[in-house]
Amino acid sequence: MRPLPYLCLLLTVACASTGKKGASPDTEPVIPTDKWENVEAWKISNPNENRIKSKGYLLSEMDGMVTAWNNLLLGARKGADQQRFRVLDEKISHRAAKDLRLFLEELETGPTRNRQVSAMALGFSRSNRAVAPLLAALEDSQSTVRANAAFALGLLRMSDTPLGGLIAMLDAQEANERSSASWAVSELIKAGADGTLALEAARHGLFDTEPSVQVHCVLILARLGDNQSLGDMGLMLHSERLLVLRAASRAITKLGLSDPHSKGRAARILTAALLENKEGPRRISLLRDLQLLSKSNYGDEDEAWIKWANRLPQS
Repeated sequence: MRPLPYLCLLLTVACASTGKKGASPDTEPVIPTDKWENVEAWKISNPNENRIKSKGYLLSEMDGMVTAWNNLLLGARKGADQQRFRVLDEKISHRAAKDLRLFLEELETGPTRNRQVSAMALGFSRSNRAVAPLLAALEDSQSTVRANAAFALGLLRMSDTPLGGLIAMLDAQEANERSSASWAVSELIKAGADGTLALEAARHGLFDTEPSVQVHCVLILARLGDNQSLGDMGLMLHSERLLVLRAASRAITKLGLSDPHSKGRAARILTAALLENKEGPRRISLLRDLQLLSKSNYGDEDEAWIKWANRLPQS
């Protein structure tokens, strides 16, 4: 099963919708509600799936499944929901691979809505045949198609995917494009792609107005081992968004652990932030990462952490 995307990127899934008025009754039971309680009995393939279906039916069905996938990813907290998500993820991948030719054709020649759905479908296909068309779709005339194509490239996680088009999208005017592209770059680097060219764009992305872009860019820089960005990551610890603070704190911790010369600076940045957060989830996150960085627990008192951080050598 593919790794779960960072939660905030779900704001960028452009093809997900809350439902379609007048949808065909045939498309409604894509995820049968009566099967949720016994989801293990719900097969990935369907004995009736080989019947001839129209292009419109297949696209509508895929759109419905991706919408449900998105909603489950946003809300899947319990084991049963996570199991449903895994089954649905496999079902989408099965359908995307089975109808790969259709989605490739529609991405290149279909109307806007079909291109949106097809771009997302190809991200689930697990096929390297989808990479080149998705890269081309980064230049589509419609922002939603471009964002979905970027998202899909991140879902595919092909380590040999050229990053140039995605990096260029980090300067896009639309926030959903920047968010999808930054997440995709982060996932591709995690999969083994060479992210050297993404360094400057990711540094710039730390100051993006969109929190999800900030989070994805700090992940990129942490994965690239960019110790020069420690100071800017420290500024992110002042963000009003808890998700941004947590991402920056974890990235600072990772850099401090991976480079002994940076450990002291990382410790002092985190300790300074701890002094500004006397209680609540922000302090809990900072304490957790200080414990990871120190490989010890100096308790909840600021003074003990200050003494430890100051004992570490200057970078």
